[in-house]
Amino acid sequence: MGSWIKGDHYPTAAFVARAEGRTAIVLTVQPNGRPSDCKIAESSGNADLDKATCNLFRKGRFNPAIDDTGTKVVGEWKSSMRWKLPG
Repeated sequence: MGSWIKGDHYPTAAFVARAEGRTAIVLTVQPNGRPSDCKIAESSGNADLDKATCNLFRKGRFNPAIDDTGTKVVGEWKSSMRWKLPG
């Protein structure tokens, strides 16, 4: 997990269900660096893990895309998160 995503972010229902998996996402990042949309590109197989992934990444700040003239524009940022139970 990234340095701003901590182990205590594991969704309670997923933890109790002993769910693990990898969620791949595509964020739409606005020119101000804030995400405006999150789509699941590949599900972990657990809705709580998928939802938590989008919720966590929506809180982040990102470098916006820049066009050929150096203007900040809307862009996409792709990533994934592997949810693994401790131990």
